Amino acid sequence: MLGLDPVFLATLVALPAGCVSFAVFRAARSARLNRAERCGNCGGPLYAAGALAGPSLIQGHLVCEPCAVTERLRLRRGLIAVVTITSVTVLALAAVALWAPSALGAHPWVPVIAGGIEYPVLVAGAIAWMKRMNRRAALRLGLPRDVLLDAANDATRAMTAGGVATFRGGRVDA
Repeated sequence: MLGLDPVFLATLVALPAGCVSFAVFRAARSARLNRAERCGNCGGPLYAAGALAGPSLIQGHLVCEPCAVTERLRLRRGLIAVVTITSVTVLALAAVALWAPSALGAHPWVPVIAGGIEYPVLVAGAIAWMKRMNRRAALRLGLPRDVLLDAANDATRAMTAGGVATFRGGRVDA
């Protein structure tokens, strides 16, 4: 019959812990690079040559404009992938729990419930953490508070070389 071994179930539970530890490592590296006034992603200068805008805040760290464009796309794709993987995993486990409950052991719905609760909670926590880090970094940089409360500013632009910050809603003098 169809059997799910303990390694698969352990991976289902341990994968989010690995992702969180990678995010913590990356945040520490970005903070170190930002203290040296370098891009938190590529390690290059914050004001990239040929870029039309200055650095942006992504996940609470300053990154150059070319990296900011790439990171915004990566973040969207990553969130879509997480939702897809979570949905497929929960649906597959539910199908196994319905049609082959003995394959999941004495309590076949425990992996379904664990997957259905654990992943969405971690994704919501990651999104809240990213927004909180952006707000804290923007306050540290002295950006106006009314701009921080606008929900459309997921990736807030930091101060440009001319001392004027640009946002999706227009220009704001610093």
